Parts: sequence; C-alpha cells; structure tokens
Amino acid sequence: MSAAAAMNHLCYCFCILAVCRVCSKCLKKYAVNRIVFTAVSLCGGLCLNGFMGWGIIPYISILFGDVLFVCWVAAAFRETTAKKVLTAAVLITVKTLVCNFADSFFTVLYLAAGHVITNGKMISTTFTEGGILGGIAFLTGAAVLLGLQKSLCEILEQETQVWYSLLSKLLFLLVVIVEVVNWGISNGIVTVSNYHSGNYLGIYYDQIFSYTAVCLLTALAMCIAAGLVFGMHRISKEQHKTGQYHAQIRYYQMLNEQFSQMERLRHDMKNHVFSLYGLWKGKEWDKMGRYLAAMAESGSIDTSDDVTGSRSVDALLYQKRKQAERSGIRFISDVSIPKECTVNEFDLCVLFGNILDNALNECNRMGALPDRFVRIAAYRIKKCLLIAAGNSTDRKSEKEIKKGIGYLNMEETVRRYNGTLQIRVEDGRFEIDILLPFSDGCNVRQTDYDGNVSE
Repeated sequence: MSAAAAMNHLCYCFCILAVCRVCSKCLKKYAVNRIVFTAVSLCGGLCLNGFMGWGIIPYISILFGDVLFVCWVAAAFRETTAKKVLTAAVLITVKTLVCNFADSFFTVLYLAAGHVITNGKMISTTFTEGGILGGIAFLTGAAVLLGLQKSLCEILEQETQVWYSLLSKLLFLLVVIVEVVNWGISNGIVTVSNYHSGNYLGIYYDQIFSYTAVCLLTALAMCIAAGLVFGMHRISKEQHKTGQYHAQIRYYQMLNEQFSQMERLRHDMKNHVFSLYGLWKGKEWDKMGRYLAAMAESGSIDTSDDVTGSRSVDALLYQKRKQAERSGIRFISDVSIPKECTVNEFDLCVLFGNILDNALNECNRMGALPDRFVRIAAYRIKKCLLIAAGNSTDRKSEKEIKKGIGYLNMEETVRRYNGTLQIRVEDGRFEIDILLPFSDGCNVRQTDYDGNVSE
C-alpha cells in the first residue's frame, strides 16, 4: 500500500470516528457495546473505501454501504426506529455532501495551481495526488461533523415521529440524486466538454470542468439539505412554542375563572358567617358540616390554601398541590409575591406552571418511590424576586433537562426581564433558581443566590 493510500485510509478512519461520536451523542442508548459499534463501523467503512480505491466495486455502489450503515445504527441503539433512521440519514448526508464538495473543491484548486506553475503541462491528478486530496476531504468532513454535533443533537431530540420519517426520506432522496449525478459526471455521461471534437480543450480542461460541476452540484445539495434540516426544525419549534403559548393562555383563563369563584365566595362571606353562626347556635352540626363542605367545593379552597400575593399563583399552587397529593408526592410551598414585583401575572404563571409541571412529571417518571418531593419558594431579595424550586430526580446531568419546550419558555421569559436562570442536579435533587429584577431594580447579573446583591 502506498503512503498516499495509507493516508487516505487514516483520514477516512477519522471521518468514521466523527460519525460514530455524533451518532453516540444523539442516540445515547446502546443496544451493543460502544467499542463494538465503533469497531464494526470502522471495519465496514475501511473495506468500502478500500474497494472503491482499488476499483473493485463501482463508484455508485457506495449507496449500498449507506444502507448497511442505516441498518447497523438501527440494530446498535435502543431509540425509536424513526429517530435512529433519521440520525443515520443526517450523518450520511453531511458526510457525503461535505466530503464530495471538499474533494472537488480542493482538486479544482490543485489543478488550477498546477496549470499556472507548470505553464499548462499538468493535465490531470495522479493516483497519489487523488489519494491525498481525498484524505483532506475526509478530514474536512470529520471537522464539519464535530462542529455540527451540538446543533444536530438538539435538532434530533425534540421532534415527532412524522417529522423524523418525512425528513429521512427527503435526505435519502437527496443523497441518491447527488451520488447518481456525481457518478454520471465522473464517467462523462452527464457533462462532456469535448462533445464536438475529440481534442476540444484537452483532458485537463475536461477534468477541471467535471470537478467544478460536482462542486457546484454538491454546494447546491448542501444548501437544500441545510434548509430541510434547520428550516423544518425551526418551523417545528415555532409550532411547539405557539401550541404551548395558547395552552398557557387557556390555563391562565381557567385560573382566573377559578379565582372568580373564590372571590364570589369571599364577597358572600358575611352572609355565610351569619348562616354558620345560626347553625352552630342551633347545634345542627350535620347541616353545618354540609354547609362548610359546599362552601369549600364552591370556592375550590381547602385548609392548605396558599396566599401568595398573586391571585393566579394562589390558584395555580392549589391545582399543583392537588396533583401532587393524588400521586403521593410531598408538596412544600412558601411563596410570597411582593407588591413591588413588576412581573405580570401571566409571566408568573408561565414560570411557576412550567417549574411545577416539570417537577411533577419528573417525580411521576420515577415511579411510586417513597420520599418524592416538590418544593417551591419565592420571596423578595432587595429589589429582585427570587424563585427557588427543587424536586426528586434520578437524572445525572443538567443537559437532559434543558431540552424541553417548557425550559425554553422559561428561558425566554427570564431573558425578557433581564433575569438569570440557573439549574443543577446533585444528590438525587434537581434545583432551579430564577432571579428577576423589579423595573427599578438591581443589576441581576451581579446577584448571587445566597441573597447577596451587589448594586
């Protein structure tokens, strides 16, 4: 094996390792050992690359290798089939398009430079030069994959099965078209610059013309692929946010209706007191008990009512407390919204609602374990409102929490008030702290969470 071929294979190994790393980050749940997954992927990729380099299999047969990779990813991980197929499709698309583009681009540059240096004597690339340029293309593909790792993992995390399936088909179709057209160009089927004359412009110009065509075609395909992946993700994300926003509006309206019932009860409290006093004086204990029960049901109140300073937050805490009780989760709240707080009630409900929804969902996800708890507190720290909450969890990292739409809504709300949001996971507890300044408040960015504010 020549040095150029060895370099080409080594660079291809780096590209396959990058593919395996991104695949592992996006899917996580292995069905086989991680080392086995990487080793099998490397062996299969090297065999395919070697056969291509030696001319044992046709260029277009690389599509068969892509199909095998999809099947291997589907067998090696425990995620949903649609997500596994889309992950493989995205990785194949990025690797194929970037490597094809880089190979054609660097080859065109090399031929153009060689033409200038040799005064037109260099007419084509040799096997050695082609191997080196291919190796550089593989390194470029590896670098792009690693650079896009975070974005791809975020995109592949939150979508629906329909979205996974549709995007997979579109990406596979795009790869097939690019590979077939590239094969046609490389074999003189799609583009023939010397159509009218056997010596028209010479071999060198035929080659540079073909590589330029591949470069332009692949660049167009990369733009289409980026538009499909990132554009559809943006649309999906906006749809999620819009749906969540309207759901929160409906929930906020429900809370106001519930509080209106409580207000009507309080308005009639004087008459209720007289009625209860009459029942007590007549020692009609049964009637008195039924009367009290009717009052509690009418006003949606019980002995554990929260009085926070915000009517909507009171109603929200009541609902979440009842949910926790039904699930056997200990619920602890100590919330006091100061009069000086300039955060409107809708945004308060977005924050409290998402915090408590996430906390209750996390506790329920753990199953019927003892000592599950949800704790939330809010109070004034100088010219800021601090919301501090915690709940039981069996997660090990904050990264798993930051991917939900609820977290994104909280981030957006906090950012709008120039506040800060911090989360942490430790010792089986998830903790979240939100600090929001009043309109005439302090510089929140210099506030710590021990209650010390530097103004």
